[in-house]
Amino acid sequence: MGYKAAGVGAFLLALVMAAPAFAADSWPKTSAPEFSVAFPKTPTEQQGKVDGIERHMYFQQGAKKRIFTVLVDSFPAGKLKGRTVVGDAQEVVQAFVERTGTEFVDWRPTKAQDHTGVEALLKTQDGDEMVVRFFMVGDKVITAIYTYRAEDRDPADMTRFFDSLVLK
Repeated sequence: MGYKAAGVGAFLLALVMAAPAFAADSWPKTSAPEFSVAFPKTPTEQQGKVDGIERHMYFQQGAKKRIFTVLVDSFPAGKLKGRTVVGDAQEVVQAFVERTGTEFVDWRPTKAQDHTGVEALLKTQDGDEMVVRFFMVGDKVITAIYTYRAEDRDPADMTRFFDSLVLK
């Protein structure tokens, strides 16, 4: 093999090795006043009220029924004062479970930058699973959700989504 052929081979190998990095950068970043996060494609945004609380929802359905969601619930000023997601983990997760009709499986503490939160694993009524991360930032509860069929879980996509979450 000559130098030219070896150079082409090395270039193709480098291109293949770099493919995951290109794929990670190809996810568009969505920014809101409270956060920024990367979704596989540009998400749909909806606004409304849930139980009298202002909610902004950003969601995008990926391949194989994987759904990426970020919820921002804005509470009245001072309502969350003195509360923490970790300190109130059972109440936060239980309220979400009741509202969504899911089944609680497990939870653990998690972080996003200097914000401590809670990660819960839940099961839906149709057998899908959800990894849900809850954070309190001021008077807002920010919830990031990755929903998937158990047999189609993609740890790389889930990690990319959660790792891209920046709370402001």
